[in-house]
Amino acid sequence: LFWAAVALLVSKWVESPRWRWALMLGFGFFPPVLSMLGIIWKDIGFGAANLLAVALVLFPFATPSKRRWARATALLCLFYGLSIRLNALPAMVPLFCLWVGTDKGLKSIAQGVVATLLCLVAAGVFQRVLIQNRKDYPIQQIYLYDLAAISLATGKNLFPPYLAQVRPGFSLEWVGRVHHPVDAGGIVNQGVLVKDAQQVSELASYWRRAVWAHLPIYLEHRQRIFKHIMSIHRGASETYTLGFWEEAPLPPLKRIKIQDHLLRRLVEPWLNFWVTSLLFSNGAYVLLICMLGWVGWVVGLRWGPREHAFWWVGLSGYLYTLAYFVVGTAGNFRYSWWTVLASMVMAGELLFRKNKGARS
Repeated sequence: LFWAAVALLVSKWVESPRWRWALMLGFGFFPPVLSMLGIIWKDIGFGAANLLAVALVLFPFATPSKRRWARATALLCLFYGLSIRLNALPAMVPLFCLWVGTDKGLKSIAQGVVATLLCLVAAGVFQRVLIQNRKDYPIQQIYLYDLAAISLATGKNLFPPYLAQVRPGFSLEWVGRVHHPVDAGGIVNQGVLVKDAQQVSELASYWRRAVWAHLPIYLEHRQRIFKHIMSIHRGASETYTLGFWEEAPLPPLKRIKIQDHLLRRLVEPWLNFWVTSLLFSNGAYVLLICMLGWVGWVVGLRWGPREHAFWWVGLSGYLYTLAYFVVGTAGNFRYSWWTVLASMVMAGELLFRKNKGARS
C-alpha cells in the first residue's frame, strides 16, 4: 500500500524518472516514516491506506475507466481506515470530502460528511459480522485510565463494583500504586479488562458520570497526557522501534529472531541518529501542517481543483492528532504517523503545484 501510494504521488508531482526515484527514496527513507514501516500496527495500516486513497484520487489517470477503478479502490482504503481507529472519524471526514470532489462547493462537503457516516455504519455492520460478537472492547482502556485519574484526584473510588470481582484486591489504594499519569498501561495491564458487554456498558456509564461531575479534573488530566503526546522537546526515544528487526512472538509459531545483516547495520545507525530530534516529536508535525498552510495561503493556494487536496489532507492530519486529546493513553510516536504522511503530502502539493507530472 505504502510504496504504491508513494509511486503514484511522485509520478504526479514530477516527470523526470531520476527525480521520481529520488523523491520515492526520500519519502520512504525519511526516518519517522521508515522507523514504523515494518510494524503491523493499526496506526501504520491506517496511514498507509489513507495515503493510497489520497494518491489514487489525485493521480491523473488517462481514461474514465481507470479513474473509476481508482476511486473504487480509494473508497475501500478509506473504509478500512475508518474501521480501525477510535479517533479515525474526524480525520476521515476531510478525506471523504476529497474523494467526493470539490466542484460543487458546500454541497461536496455535505456529500463527504454523508459518505463518511454511511461508511461508518457499514463498518460497524461489517465488524459485527466479521468478529461474530467476539469483542475485546478496547475503548474500556480509555474509561479505566480516565477514571483512575479522576478517582485519585478526588480521593473517591469512582469505578463500577464489578472490578472488585474481576481483579481481587481492587481498591483506590491499589489504583494509586499502579496508575501512571501519562500511560494507561499502568492500570489496564493489571487484569482489569473484560469482554462482557454489560460490564463495559456499566463502565461507560460510570465514566460519563465521573467526567460530568468532575469536568475540570478530567480536562486537566487530558491536558497532561495530550501535552505528553504532543511534546516537541522530548523526542521519541522511549517509543522508537524497528519492529521488523525485533524478536517477536508469532502464535502459534515459535519466536523468530532475524539475524544481524547488512541492511540492519546500514539503516539502524541512520535512524538512531535522528531518534531524539524533533523529527520524532508528534507536536512538530501539527506545527508543520500549520506552517505549510500559512505558506500555502501566502503563495496563493486558495481553493480550486488543483489546491483542494493540499487543504483536505492537511486538515485530516491535523484533526487526527488533535483527537488524541480525548482518546490518547500514552505518548507513542506511532500515534502521529498519519500526520507525518499528511504533512509530507502537503509539502509535495505545495512544492510541485505547477508541475504536470504523468498520466497513465
